Amino acid sequence: VFLFFMASGSGPRAAGTDGKDHKFRQRVDDHYRLMASSRTRIKTSCRVKFAAAVGLALNAICSMAAFPDDSLFIRGLELASLGVISIASYLGFACAGSKQPEKQAARYASTCLVVALVTTAVLVTEGVSASRAMPLSQRPALAMVATAAFAMLGGVGAFFGNLGAHGLQHSFRLQAGKKNSHL
Repeated sequence: VFLFFMASGSGPRAAGTDGKDHKFRQRVDDHYRLMASSRTRIKTSCRVKFAAAVGLALNAICSMAAFPDDSLFIRGLELASLGVISIASYLGFACAGSKQPEKQAARYASTCLVVALVTTAVLVTEGVSASRAMPLSQRPALAMVATAAFAMLGGVGAFFGNLGAHGLQHSFRLQAGKKNSHL
């Protein structure tokens, strides 16, 4: 019969402590918590943007096959949003695991703003075209709604990615302030 005892359970204890002071010894600085949550938010937003890019790509391929004479403006806008969302997704993953995260976070934040602008343009264009106020496309409303939904998904991913990037930048400023206060 083997009996296992943990040192903190019934084994020897360090002199001068009763073991109840762990709350004061085991603290993680706030900027490290902020870094971890920001990186998690960035990774999640990248997954959302990647899903949006895949959906836009599939929708664009199906639309091009079914409606070869559709507006070049709509096609260009869809492909531009696909490209920008894909680039933002890549930059986000690079930012989350980078050796130079400060530079990457700044790049990623600005790319998220571009994604938000492009996806807004797609949403407005699809909305105007779907309402037939200015028919830019001959596609059925379902295809336009799918494009708008994937663009909106990319925009939501960009919003949360921007929050994560700014949180990461803020944690770096907190860390630098803490280092400077110790000097």
